Amino acid sequence: MISFMSCEIQANPPFPQNTKVDVAFSPDPLRERGFATQLIVQTPAVLSTPPLSRPLRTVLVMALLDTGASRTTICQTIADILQLNPVGSSRISTASGTEDFADYAVDIIFPTSGLRGFDNLQVGSCKLPYDHNLPDALRMAPENFGVLIGRDMMARWNIVWNGRSSSVFVSE
Repeated sequence: MISFMSCEIQANPPFPQNTKVDVAFSPDPLRERGFATQLIVQTPAVLSTPPLSRPLRTVLVMALLDTGASRTTICQTIADILQLNPVGSSRISTASGTEDFADYAVDIIFPTSGLRGFDNLQVGSCKLPYDHNLPDALRMAPENFGVLIGRDMMARWNIVWNGRSSSVFVSE
């Protein structure tokens, strides 16, 4: 049972004063897509300092929480865009089988949530549905995710998953 909820509804044109608005919540979005959030994947900042002085490259991308993943993984396309060099490889098990993929070091930044980022995080890579060539509105759709957030990152957070209201709260 929800004892308190605050929300703001904006309409254009505005509702007449004292208009009653009924709000209903559905579990469908979380059930169908899971929890997706925006984050920035960046070449590690540590590489931009001398003597290496590599340029920082960033990609704004949708990420999906994956409680079944022990490690965070990025789409190989993102590694290519950022021109990352592999730091190793891992055998990754997915629903379609087991395969070897490259590992990379990245910085992860959460631009809108206030969560602390992850510096020089070693992540795996895999095939994900991410398409960087889509227009911005479609590229940032939840189903075009390019990162799976694994338990390695989630271990730092308190996560409340409320299926009935289709909401997720993440805090540190």
